[in-house]
Amino acid sequence: MAEETAKRDEHPFDMYTRMKQAARDGTFPKGVDVFRWKFHGLFYVAPAQDSFMCRLRIPNGILPAWQFRGVADLAERCGGGYTDVTTRANLQIRDIPPGEGIAVLEALQGLGLTAKGTGADNIRNVTGSPLAGIDPHELLDTRPLARDWHYHILNDRSLYGLPRKFNVAFDGGGRLAVLEETNDIGFQAVQVLGGAGSRPASGSAWPSAASPGTGTSPATPASCCVLETAPGSPTPSCASSSITATAPTATRRA
Repeated sequence: MAEETAKRDEHPFDMYTRMKQAARDGTFPKGVDVFRWKFHGLFYVAPAQDSFMCRLRIPNGILPAWQFRGVADLAERCGGGYTDVTTRANLQIRDIPPGEGIAVLEALQGLGLTAKGTGADNIRNVTGSPLAGIDPHELLDTRPLARDWHYHILNDRSLYGLPRKFNVAFDGGGRLAVLEETNDIGFQAVQVLGGAGSRPASGSAWPSAASPGTGTSPATPASCCVLETAPGSPTPSCASSSITATAPTATRRA
């Protein structure tokens, strides 16, 4: 495929100088460069719009008010004055002219945000429970888990070659589900009531997972990982959680 060849001819993360020159020239990318630009979060969305769209990366979909105001100001100055909210608890700035694409990326970094790897062959925004940290019924707070994945993805170039739209989600076992079973890899918090594990209710789609130190568990769906907590225990940290995981057996390209 032309795009696979293009990645090897010039890795998208090694072309920032060319991108800056294109911004100075006021030109949009052409040919396979349209694909390469997406690695930086800039999408040339013609013919729908003769402009860039910039997709952010916001782990667990949580954004402090000061960053939200900064993104709004950036959309006013460099885009169409609005943002889209995505299905993965993320934001997109639209109507960005060719000369402002790099300015948007660098301004986002100044806000402590990034658009890196939000398109093309990369893992999409890491989602977590919508009520993480404020749900009294949650088994664990998914925010530190989502952040850990977020920074790991950003700093491991080997993860920038996965099938497109590869999705990862964490569910903390609270009142509002994140629908982790629809992701390529889903982490689900469960409470172990005793013995070697917990048996699913009749008709449940999820087998049980082993308790810490008890060996292997019954076969777990390829895209399911289980985070276990003991009854009455505090919410585990990222380091102390017991995680049972298997690699996905199938992925989707689009």
